[in-house]
Amino acid sequence: MPNALDEIFAMKAKNSDQAKIGEIQRKRELDEEMKGLGLSEEDYKKFLAGRDSYRPTLYDVSLALDDFIVNEKHNRLALFCAFIMSNIPSYVSGSSSAGKSVLMEGVVNLVMPSDALILEGSSDKAIFDQVHQIKRTKYLVIREVNKLNPMMFEILKSAGESKPFIYRRAGGLGSKLSEIEIPPRVFVFSRADESIDTNLIPPELMTRVVEFVVDSSQEQTKKVLHRKAVGHENPFDIQQVDMVQRAMLRYHISSAPEYDLYINPMSTKLIDTIPTIFTSSRRDFEKYLKNAGGIARYHYKSRLDAMIQDKHVLFVTPQDVFVNGLVFNKILVQSSLRCSDLERFIIQTIRKGGSLSKAQVQTNLRKLSLNCTIKTINSHLEHLTDIGYLDCEKTGSTNFYNVSSFYNEFAMKMNFREIVDYCKETMRSVEYYKPYCEEYISRYCEDDKLFVIDPFSGKRINMLEYDFESPLEICDGDRMKQLEIEQPVGKSGCMSLNDWV
Repeated sequence: MPNALDEIFAMKAKNSDQAKIGEIQRKRELDEEMKGLGLSEEDYKKFLAGRDSYRPTLYDVSLALDDFIVNEKHNRLALFCAFIMSNIPSYVSGSSSAGKSVLMEGVVNLVMPSDALILEGSSDKAIFDQVHQIKRTKYLVIREVNKLNPMMFEILKSAGESKPFIYRRAGGLGSKLSEIEIPPRVFVFSRADESIDTNLIPPELMTRVVEFVVDSSQEQTKKVLHRKAVGHENPFDIQQVDMVQRAMLRYHISSAPEYDLYINPMSTKLIDTIPTIFTSSRRDFEKYLKNAGGIARYHYKSRLDAMIQDKHVLFVTPQDVFVNGLVFNKILVQSSLRCSDLERFIIQTIRKGGSLSKAQVQTNLRKLSLNCTIKTINSHLEHLTDIGYLDCEKTGSTNFYNVSSFYNEFAMKMNFREIVDYCKETMRSVEYYKPYCEEYISRYCEDDKLFVIDPFSGKRINMLEYDFESPLEICDGDRMKQLEIEQPVGKSGCMSLNDWV
């Protein structure tokens, strides 16, 4: 019978063996991480030495995305902020081969290699073979919704509510029920416009996601082709990526802490920045505020956090709200107005050209390198008329469309002097915030602190002097000059359908 001393030696030997196994496992994980980041041993040491002090801006994200995605500067940064930093389920739409998969995969290339999992469509039960992988990851990517099965839709709906999906099945003697639990993970998926009628997305799922519409224009196609051509024409002159810098960015993003609460002291002042005519704005506004918290989370190393009533909180700053306006206003307004980019292009061409037929709309869109069939344009015109943004008048056998006064009522713009003043008042008046009020105001609300780095250009912006464009406008002045048209004099002031076909 072993004595107490023997048991002590046995326990030490066991602990020593476990320590060795743990050390071997840790080394294997570090080797996998080093390979996943594309680093040599020397570069990996530089990465380990510099990652904790690294403080990037969102412009660094834009520069990194240049290597994966051609143009799409607004969509890609908005998807990054919503999907990666704010944990908002997302949906990417657009025509076939327009770059939906490239957009999704380019964004997840900015997290650590083990943090993203690409799910391929398969049988109903195949997803349960990947439960172990799902538990180890943070982000799920589904390339095409037409590859999803009904079971996967149910899993995503549960994940959209941050709830685990429990699958019960009979197995073993006596047909006892066994359970498989799939933890909720933030996800992004895509669908081609051509399959809208054949691949339906459950409405309950659509209410949980933010939609991003890829650029299907001829201009964007030329930019993509140019990138491909340069790669073949002179592959030796392609700018080399600083892999250590890239690895530190990926680590910064993946290691950003999760907070119990994101305190936005100016939330009430942001209500007037979105259209509220449709009830959909209720859920969209929540996503808008959540995304401001995600931007604060990205900048966590230079933000104020605190413990309030046993909750770990991060204070959102006016700078975060401003950048959120630059990045996310367009997406929010598109959703709240129930009006896509293409439909706002249509509205703007009609506003510029006066009363137009669908054939005239098609011609003007082509001037903007947007090639759409008459059938597609007609369906959008019907939708815009149905929700009251366009008025339709029939002359002979042709419908002519005008922008309604209802659409012109929307003029949401952000006044940052008012927003900052309101923010300071909130910090001073809420009892829980008073211990942090002085530091918060001195760091983020004084006039000499109201500057940000433009996430798209890298230039320094004075928040108080910046003029936010109306979110209703989608073309700049130079591009709109292409829409100048000559209209013959007549009763309606417009060309007939035959004049345009």
